[in-house]
Amino acid sequence: MLYKLGELFLKAIMVLTHKNIHLKERLTPLSGRVFALKLTGFQRPYIFTIEEGLIRGPLPRDLTRNYQPDVIFGGSFGVFMGLFLGRIDPDAAFFRRRITVEGSLTMALTLKNIFDDLVVI
Repeated sequence: MLYKLGELFLKAIMVLTHKNIHLKERLTPLSGRVFALKLTGFQRPYIFTIEEGLIRGPLPRDLTRNYQPDVIFGGSFGVFMGLFLGRIDPDAAFFRRRITVEGSLTMALTLKNIFDDLVVI
């Protein structure tokens, strides 16, 4: 059941990118990049890519072996939902070690800055 919640979370983000032209334009330069979301208590990370300004994923398990993420974001489902809903400040969460970032910090900050402009609710 937890895996399905994580999958729904990524699907919600994907819907936002499909419906928001400004967001799609800002994501386009990241095309070809691979990201992973590693949620606490989940057996495996969610791997997703950005293609033509759209978030694609999570990738099927058998395909994820072929992808090396540029950035791996880690943390609890609750923290990521708080970030998504704008209830948790991403910088504060990072400095309080509620989320972790592995890989390219430049790429992580680029993605964070893109989503900073997004208002969900």
